Amino acid sequence: SRYQVGYFSTAGTTATQMGLSSGVLLTTGHTSELPLTLGVDPRASQYTRNYVSCTTGEVRKGGTCPNVQNDLNVLSGGGTYYNTAILEFDFVPVLGSVSFRYIFGSEEYSDNSGLINYQCSDYSDRFGFLLSGPGISGGQGYTNDAKNIARLSNGSIVSINSVNNGVVGSSGGGPSAAKCLAANAAWVNGSPTADYLGTIDGTQMNGNTRILTAYQNGLTPGQTYHIKLIIMDLSDGGYESVVYLEGGSFTTSSSGLPVELTDFTGECSSENG
Repeated sequence: SRYQVGYFSTAGTTATQMGLSSGVLLTTGHTSELPLTLGVDPRASQYTRNYVSCTTGEVRKGGTCPNVQNDLNVLSGGGTYYNTAILEFDFVPVLGSVSFRYIFGSEEYSDNSGLINYQCSDYSDRFGFLLSGPGISGGQGYTNDAKNIARLSNGSIVSINSVNNGVVGSSGGGPSAAKCLAANAAWVNGSPTADYLGTIDGTQMNGNTRILTAYQNGLTPGQTYHIKLIIMDLSDGGYESVVYLEGGSFTTSSSGLPVELTDFTGECSSENG
């Protein structure tokens, strides 16, 4: 009942709204509590599991049994983190770039009832996708000079404050529009961030991003690289967050951002028959 990493699959409206059919997920709560009966508003069943200090396996900075790590300190901006889930592995690219598709979601987003809204506060859960290896220079203070490639389309990190529906919250430490603007200079009060989706039927989260793509070029084929995926509760351990990693989307390519062909027209050239 305390797994923070697991496999997911979708069907029906969940698959339609999420846009992912299956994959791996990381959560600051329990994997078993993420599904929700179709048609049920997420606020009817709040997703919150505040692991107490010294819970076996929990990664946290606060409490009497801290597990402090440099990468977590950097991602949290020096804040206090709880219930952190980490997945890391090595890979050898066959071509010059790497990409991965994912969705970030959280119970800390506005639930449209006024009960919960941690947007633009000090309680801004975060996700990081750290890439390190030959030719990678993040310059952000991460171990092995890793680079956080979990970014919104404008380069902002992925967090509650950087991507949301544009409503300043009423929960958390001193919510204000300035805290969202500090996380994302393109944030607009009253307008959803371009990367923000909202609820996804069949899941517990009050809000989710659209499908995001982590991407990095300049890799050396045949060399070993390291990936470290991190999701954390920030400032408190309540109201959980999740990242869905699309199965089969982790890939290497030669150059250019991954694209999807949506339409084309072919014509028969008279010169060539």
